[in-house]
Amino acid sequence: MRMIRLLEPQMLDQVPQLLCEDGERTPEAHERPGSAVGVDRGVAVATSDGDLCDRTFQTPEEHERERRLRRRLSRRCRGSKNRAETRAALRALTGKVRARKG
Repeated sequence: MRMIRLLEPQMLDQVPQLLCEDGERTPEAHERPGSAVGVDRGVAVATSDGDLCDRTFQTPEEHERERRLRRRLSRRCRGSKNRAETRAALRALTGKVRARKG
């Protein structure tokens, strides 16, 4: 089985998604019934043992800066140059964090 498709996430470039046949067959019965493996890329990984590994993408300093920028943005007058500059700073910070998520 071979599949290639391009995903278009919001505000990012296209991301290729590949699926290839590896020659392995899926077993008829799960080796450990009642357990599961799930991967949510960029957020958390759950193992068959039930462990949950969370990933952090934003440092505490970045979180604080984002909070301050959002507060500052809410106080700016719509259409003003200061509001545009604050939006640009917030967009740049958010872009860095999103880029780390992949």
